[in-house]
Amino acid sequence: MSFPYIGAINLIPATGEFTYDTTAYSGQQPGGAMAPINTYHAPGGTKTDVEFALDQLQATLPNCATVAIVVQWLANSLNAATCQVYPSSTFIGGAFQPTAGGTDSWRVSDVTLATAGLIPISRPDGVHAAYGGTPTDQSIVRCIEAIKARGLNVALYLFLGVDLPGKPWRAGITYAPDVSIAASGAVASFLGSATPGMFTRDAANLTVHYSGSVLDFTYRRFVLHYANLAVLAGGVSLFAMGSELSGLEAIRGPAWIPAGTMDANGHAVWDYPFVAGLIALANDCRSVSIPPGLRKISRREKI
Repeated sequence: MSFPYIGAINLIPATGEFTYDTTAYSGQQPGGAMAPINTYHAPGGTKTDVEFALDQLQATLPNCATVAIVVQWLANSLNAATCQVYPSSTFIGGAFQPTAGGTDSWRVSDVTLATAGLIPISRPDGVHAAYGGTPTDQSIVRCIEAIKARGLNVALYLFLGVDLPGKPWRAGITYAPDVSIAASGAVASFLGSATPGMFTRDAANLTVHYSGSVLDFTYRRFVLHYANLAVLAGGVSLFAMGSELSGLEAIRGPAWIPAGTMDANGHAVWDYPFVAGLIALANDCRSVSIPPGLRKISRREKI
């Protein structure tokens, strides 16, 4: 059976250190043995689960033209002033390696299993992790390349999972009371101060380096990292940011008044610092993806 009216689909689960990789990997939990982690569909083989999934996609949805790769980092607070945004792994204290041999391992924006201060993913029952690990950079690059090689468009969809009891919705991240300088400060803390010039693409290792602190766990670092990673992979058709962050978008700064204020064009504007921050961040992503001197291509950001 095929479904001719479905033209686009999300690729999930958004987590799993090598779930999206077209290279077979094995993983070792602390004290355990190396075992395959992304060849469950055909145990003992080298064709990975994502390749089988893409085969099934094209067989079942022949008119599907776009695949959105959903990628998740974690957040550890519903208070914007203290919330950190970070990658993590369920294999802290363990190891990874390509199944065919070698020493390549998990890395996300210079964060590795050996990073001191890496925030672990919670295990509510003491055994099972609340979330899977963040997909490694090289898996995202290879997945983008593999999807495009099949003649499909790629969207890169950034997502936050809140690692708190009950796994609350990311829309709950906010700050109160607002209409205050403190509220604007909370948004600034959440966004962070990462700039496009702080990122360097590394084609040899399929990753993006960050010149700021490796423990700068902020939203701008998260988004700009993937804007650069998308360029490293040859570009994507759609880059989605700001998904389901309505609690942050609703925070009002100290200049907010019910009627708004008039801008230079005679339009009413209101003081919503996170909305302004998303607009600035979208423009920074454009500067990353469209080199100076090239014709600008129409792009959309979800904000």
